[in-house]
Amino acid sequence: MVLAGCARDAIVEERALHENFFRDFGIDERSWAAARPSPTCLGYGHWLLSTGCTGGFGEAVAALLPCYHVYWQVGCHLHREARRPNPYEAWIETYADPGFGKIVREVAAIADAAAVAAGEEERLRMREAYLTATRWEWLFWDAAWRCEGWPD
Repeated sequence: MVLAGCARDAIVEERALHENFFRDFGIDERSWAAARPSPTCLGYGHWLLSTGCTGGFGEAVAALLPCYHVYWQVGCHLHREARRPNPYEAWIETYADPGFGKIVREVAAIADAAAVAAGEEERLRMREAYLTATRWEWLFWDAAWRCEGWPD
């Protein structure tokens, strides 16, 4: 049920957060609907889907966990350090919220339980999935920092 709730939240809550940003920054629906994901965003998303479809349960959860960890850590850091008012305050508050921290701990506990139940081979795949996803997270944030786009 935790993971199903996380999937629902990713669709409902993040979409609402993004729609508010679009409104606040003057981006009309037509523009955001036509936007293409960056190469890194597309690659990361496809890697997650591939891992979820071809790996075991533990590997899939391990692949998702860095997103939770990174967003929680970044949200908490920015909550402490960012000046206010801040145009990204809603994002910061969302990911620094103690409720989100609770979800991060729940997903980590699911991954830990899967690792305990897994054999050595699956634990190695879980470890590799976690490390790869962490690298993708770094690339994702770096791509946003660099305003990565597709070549013309």
